[in-house]
Amino acid sequence: YRTNQQITSYLKSLVIQCGIMAVVASIGFFIIGSKFFILFGLFLGIANSIPYLGPLVGVIPPILFSIIFPDASPSIGSIAGVVVTAQLVDNAIVQPVVIANAVSLHPLAILIGIAVGGNFFGIFGMLLAIPVLSILKVTIGILYHALK
Repeated sequence: YRTNQQITSYLKSLVIQCGIMAVVASIGFFIIGSKFFILFGLFLGIANSIPYLGPLVGVIPPILFSIIFPDASPSIGSIAGVVVTAQLVDNAIVQPVVIANAVSLHPLAILIGIAVGGNFFGIFGMLLAIPVLSILKVTIGILYHALK
């Protein structure tokens, strides 16, 4: 039951994080004058659910659009600026507050878990690092409490 609660809480926080990232990116793309600012923002927000690689995947459509239609879109530098700014907001404010509080894990534990998961299992390991850490935390806590 507690494991289910922990995973559900993590998935809810991930959806909130993606939504906040989509809104921040959409506002940034609107400010720089991108035509499809909502679409690019949503794509960047959804791609952000992939640790480390999400921003790189999310920036591909607006950059391709900028290369293909240079007259109708902002420069690549301003697109990169929006993505970097959105990532700073996400990494400095959203992740520590939303995800760390949802799964009751220290932000440093989450960072180390993602790095270790990525090192051993690649992208799949990065995606599953936080749920596995949450399950381990709950399991160890229950075992400790039961044995005590």
